[in-house]
Amino acid sequence: MRKKILVATILAALAITATGVVYAFESSTPQGFQRVGLLMAAGKYKTPSDQSILVPFYQHTLMSWTDAQVEQQKQMAINYFNTRFGLANTSPGFGVFDPKNNYRVYQLTGENIPSQGWVVRDGSFTAVLTQDTVLHGTFGGSAGILVPAGTAVTWGYYNILTEKDGSFFDTGKTIIVHFESQNPIIPDKTTSGTGAMCHLVAPWGDGLAQLYFTSITTPDGFTQADVRNVWTFPGLGPTIVQN
Repeated sequence: MRKKILVATILAALAITATGVVYAFESSTPQGFQRVGLLMAAGKYKTPSDQSILVPFYQHTLMSWTDAQVEQQKQMAINYFNTRFGLANTSPGFGVFDPKNNYRVYQLTGENIPSQGWVVRDGSFTAVLTQDTVLHGTFGGSAGILVPAGTAVTWGYYNILTEKDGSFFDTGKTIIVHFESQNPIIPDKTTSGTGAMCHLVAPWGDGLAQLYFTSITTPDGFTQADVRNVWTFPGLGPTIVQN
């Protein structure tokens, strides 16, 4: 019996490989979680993409927002920054994570994702503090928490292309996942990397994203992305409960 199973597994693997697309076998979900995901970016490029092209394409083509809806989204971000962090009257700018970073979903519970991953289009409203600031709201409370200049808060969407091994500019079937800063994004002054924690709202429920992102300049003058983003639904397990 074991021999038959082994032969069937090998034949299945050969059939998949023959199509030119290799799929990752679905892994088990950690105890206490309904879904987990892994996103990474490891692109290498010489010249950044033009945001004046990326932003309108993301907003109007990928997200199908009108100009009025873009303003509505911006106001929602402003309202969230005020409620969560006590930041009144922010004026966040909108940016798209450069597709040359090659941001992709590689694992997501319940999905059969090819080894090259699914393309992630990441767009968000972000406010950056220009001076040391005491944050209040539901994050800092009445006492407040002091954060340094350069701290950022963000609010946006992952637009994930699930149909094919596409590019930033391809349209098709997507999964949309909203993200918003759960904690402020504080720059690490000792290294070039930064950590972030975001609340997620996906079609299947709320979760948590914990990520680390940085980039380096290679000896040949290229930018090398290094992003690791882990999703969990629900955000906190617990996997094991102990007294």
